Amino acid sequence: MSIPTPAEYGEYLETDEQLVDLALDNNVFLYLSQAVIATDTFHTEEFYVRRLHTLVTDFLVLMPLKVKELRSHGDEEARILALAAAEGVEPPTDIRRGFEHLMTLVRLGILLDCSYNQVFVPKTIFW
Repeated sequence: MSIPTPAEYGEYLETDEQLVDLALDNNVFLYLSQAVIATDTFHTEEFYVRRLHTLVTDFLVLMPLKVKELRSHGDEEARILALAAAEGVEPPTDIRRGFEHLMTLVRLGILLDCSYNQVFVPKTIFW
C-alpha cells in the first residue's frame, strides 16, 4: 500500500464534498430530526446518541466552509421569507432551509451534556 499523492487527496476531498452536498440537497438534517431523533428509543440508547453527536460535531468542526455556506444561504432564505411576508404573498416552495434544519437538530438535544462527557466544571467562588 502506497502513500496517497496530493492529487489523490484532492480526489478524496472532492468526493467528500459531493457526498455532503448530496446529503444537504436531500435534507439530511430534517430527516435526522424527524425520522431518527423523533423515535421513542433514540435517547435511551447511548450508542446512537454518541454516534449522531459525533457526526454532527465532525460536520461542524471539519467542514466550517460548508457551515458558513449553509448560514449564508439561510440568511438569504430568511430575507426572501421576510420579503414575501411583508408583501403578503406566498413564500417560494423551493427554499432548502438547510441551516434552519441544522439548528433545529442541534436544539433537539443530540449534543451530549456534561453528564456524558464528564467535563470538569469549576464552581464559581464569590468573595
